[in-house]
This record gives sequence, structure tokens and C-alpha cells, in this order.
Amino acid sequence: MFRAPSGWKLVATLGRGSCFDVAVVARGGELAIAKRPSAALQRWDAARATVEREAWALSLTPHQRVPRLYEHAEDDAGPYVVQQLVRGAPLEPTSAGGAALTLARGLVEVVRSLHAHEGRIVHGDLAPSNVLVTQQQEAFVIDFSAAGSERGAPHRALGRGTVPFAAPELCREETPPTQATDRYSTALIVAQLVARRSLSEPGTHASRLSAIGERGHDLAALRAAGLPRAVAGSLLEQLAFDPVARPLTLDGLARALDEWVDSGVPTS
Repeated sequence: MFRAPSGWKLVATLGRGSCFDVAVVARGGELAIAKRPSAALQRWDAARATVEREAWALSLTPHQRVPRLYEHAEDDAGPYVVQQLVRGAPLEPTSAGGAALTLARGLVEVVRSLHAHEGRIVHGDLAPSNVLVTQQQEAFVIDFSAAGSERGAPHRALGRGTVPFAAPELCREETPPTQATDRYSTALIVAQLVARRSLSEPGTHASRLSAIGERGHDLAALRAAGLPRAVAGSLLEQLAFDPVARPLTLDGLARALDEWVDSGVPTS
């Protein structure tokens, strides 16, 4: 049973993930999201670091489409965070319909803001499950349990991200999450949004993990999607197998998406 932080009332338990147990809580008529370390995290230091990463990233409030942090504390049930409740559904990249380009531009904008912040924020696990789409077709980036900074704070997560949206070097466990792996994952989500097709091979988690680590994603499918040249070129650059070959920012991709909108050419 999820225990609500002091001063908050439990409204509904939302589920148990690999990092957090999540619930809706209320105080004075205001609804919020409360997170505690998942029972799956058996080491106390790992549990505490997960909460601290989430609170650290949200406390910087780098973008309006990142949930606001309300509280970060610890009680006799353990550490917790309370944050803004965002009403939306997880992104489904290949079935976004006419909203695909809007969502792609919105996601790129949020990630650019995170990366440009003086804290040099790394999200660490950019995947459709961590992007909520509101009724207004806004893309909110959530779940900063793997977050960190390229300046070394607060605690660098060592996870692989979410397969099949993780960069090859994460699948090979050669590096902790970086802004380069963030950019790769962002470009992959955008590619699937605007190309309306998967760029990963079917199969089990293990087989996909191995395939991405050895070969990356299916760039032939991206080239065959008929996207505007600037958009396809920017995506291909960010999806380079070698992280050193990727552009250092998402600025080029943002410009290409803006030019597509300005051209008036539909996404379908």
C-alpha cells in the first residue's frame, strides 16, 4: 500500500515501476503526483539516489513542460517527491496522426532546454513512455529517475535507457547516459513520429538490445520514408552509430522541423 507523504491524502495508486511507486495525492483540493522508491530497488543507496535525481532535475524547473517540484523530503516510510500532476497519455509515436509534427517540435524544444540549462541536464531515459501527451497536444517530459548532469552531479545513473529507444553505446553499457544519448533517443522518437514507422527490429528485449548495440537502428527505413531532405538529414546525423559523429545540439533538427512547418507541406 502506497503511503502518502505527511500532509497529503492518498487518492489513487497508479502503479509500481522499476524505479518508483507512484500515486495521486491531494492536499487542500490540489491534486499532485507522489513518488517513492520502488520496492524493486533493494539497496537503500540506490533508492535514495533515484529520488534525489528526480528532485534535483525538477527543482531546476528548466521548462514549462517539465513537471514542477512541490516537495522533496523523507519521512519514516522513506524518501519521496511530490510533483505536478500532468494529465495525459504516453506518446505513441507511430500513431500520432496529424499531431505528429507538433509533438516532434515540442519534444525537441523541451530537450534543448534541458541541455542548454546551466546545470547541463541529462534526462537519461528518453522514451515514449516518458513523454505524456496532453489534450492540447503538448509533449511533457517526465520521469527523471535516471537524470544527471554532464558536470558530474548529482548521481550519474548507469542504466541502459528504455529499449528499443536507447542509443547503441548505452545498450553496450559503455557509458552512463549523456546528452549525446539523449539526442539520439530524441531523434529516434521524432523519426518514428514523422516517418510513422518503427526503426528497430522486432524481437525479444535481449535480441533488440544486442542488435542496437551492434548495428544501431534501421536508418534505411528512415531514408525510405520520404521526409523533407533537411529533416531526414538532421535525423540521420543525430542517429549516427558513433556518438562523436553526432551534432552537439538539437538546433539543426529544430530548424529543419520549423522549416517543414513553414513550408506548409503536410506530414501525411
